[in-house]
Amino acid sequence: MRTQRPLILTVTCVLLSIFLILAIVANATALTKNFIWYDAVFLFGLIIGIPSIVGMWKMQKWGVILYSFISVLSQLMFMTVNKWEPTFLITPFIVIAVNIFVLSGSRQAKEQPAGL
Repeated sequence: MRTQRPLILTVTCVLLSIFLILAIVANATALTKNFIWYDAVFLFGLIIGIPSIVGMWKMQKWGVILYSFISVLSQLMFMTVNKWEPTFLITPFIVIAVNIFVLSGSRQAKEQPAGL
């Protein structure tokens, strides 16, 4: 039996995909004009973000873990180059919280007996 993906997770993944594509295009365009090492690292992190969104779309725990890892690394990179702002934590926090909520709910649904 396949678990249906909750609407909130679908919306989160679609929005993340749109923002990810826009960020990749903008960052790649900026790299062609002026090469800065942290832009290249950030672009690499964005590209690695694609499989994490696929994992979250499929409701797999590894997708959330990969997204969390990428988020921590990008926060550290922004801190390293003194471009970090507290608002950079908002999107990762929301995405991770939504995924934890959805994954914990789907796990409870799997553990519940069929007759209840």
